[in-house]
Amino acid sequence: MKNWQVIFGYLSSDYRSWPSDLQAEKQVITLRVDASGTTVRLVLENEYGIESLDFSSVTLTHQGQDYSVQVLRQAAISVRVGERLWTDPIALDFKAGDTFVITTQLAHPTTVTSGIVTYSNQEMQVENVYQGNFEPQEKRFRTKQENAMLNFVYGFQYLTAVTTAKTVHFFGDSLTQQGWLMDGLKQRLRDEKLSEFGIVNLGIGGNLILSGTDRPQSDPYFRHGYAGLVRFERDVFSLNVPDTVLLFHGINDCLFGDKTADQIIAGLTTYLATIKRYGSRAVGCTLTPAGHSDFYSECSELKRQAVNTWIRESPLYDHVLDLDKIAHIAQTPHILKSSLDRGDGLHYSKAGGHELAQTLPKADLLALFNGENI
Repeated sequence: MKNWQVIFGYLSSDYRSWPSDLQAEKQVITLRVDASGTTVRLVLENEYGIESLDFSSVTLTHQGQDYSVQVLRQAAISVRVGERLWTDPIALDFKAGDTFVITTQLAHPTTVTSGIVTYSNQEMQVENVYQGNFEPQEKRFRTKQENAMLNFVYGFQYLTAVTTAKTVHFFGDSLTQQGWLMDGLKQRLRDEKLSEFGIVNLGIGGNLILSGTDRPQSDPYFRHGYAGLVRFERDVFSLNVPDTVLLFHGINDCLFGDKTADQIIAGLTTYLATIKRYGSRAVGCTLTPAGHSDFYSECSELKRQAVNTWIRESPLYDHVLDLDKIAHIAQTPHILKSSLDRGDGLHYSKAGGHELAQTLPKADLLALFNGENI
């Protein structure tokens, strides 16, 4: 039996620049897992908060059974500013495909500035309720008002379990964070009858390998994350050592700033050395085209091509998913396929994320788990 592993979750982001004023309201999170196990616990967070998150109750529901989520045997839970905490273990048997419902009740009106976001609602859905009435997120959440596609969750970050399932930590930027490629990979694994896995989303929109994304002229905080070189080890390995780290990072370094391809490659090499030190497998993704993006330039394309050539040829990776190869047509290698494009020339649509995953050879899927038919 393995130790505690994260089997579901997203990395939290800094939304101090987009604060949301909430009432003493309820949040209902529904999620599906792809692992089996015997015991679970939640990881709650308030890493970028400006005031304590005080919950009068947190409930976990599985197979119609409600479990009181507690910390040190106390049902009232306070997550202090800057804190990440683990709840007490809950003994229950669960299987791949099961659904969990997490219900949090704020004890009093609270300004929320830390949370997880995803464009996708395939694997996780969230509803907000106040005084018994459903509250649309655009009414309460600044994140939703700024970007109507974002689904916001506060307090909850990860579901961890005692399990033998294989685990993948998927590290990247918005192409990871938006969730559609990750959801596509999960669905493809299910379609191929590959079970018992957990893929955790460690993407931050706008994130770069080499530079932090605090820009006083647009955002004095870190909504787009600290530099990958600063956050990588903590974000990937602080909770547990995954079987595989899936790396999909670097397109923003190509598109923005004056960093060279060699500098980007050096950053990726640092990631790979860290992965090797922890003993996880390193699976890389080539960077997909951005030719119709407003941020595209001939210089950015030259950098992207150089980085991709290195990723394909480097012996430092245990395996490479050549997403670039299947994301363009031969005549226009710098342009994202229209069937994948959300409309901005860079990001995937829901159908596009699933198409990428469905197009990958099965051997690439197995490579996520050391070639094992899990």
